[in-house]
Amino acid sequence: MAPASPDEPQEELRCDFCGGSSSHVRRIALDDGYDRLHRPHQEQYACPDCSRDKEARRQGGA
Repeated sequence: MAPASPDEPQEELRCDFCGGSSSHVRRIALDDGYDRLHRPHQEQYACPDCSRDKEARRQGGA
């Protein structure tokens, strides 16, 4: 599937953490000492603000 053109309206996505809508969401699944690819769990997607906050907490910064 070709990427959407910048002129096309983008689908609004929902953040699983704050419930807000966003045009972009992220999911961190694999990092040093962090593996969500092989462990059963419910996938969650985060808006940019929640992703930044979650990543800081995961790395012990907040």
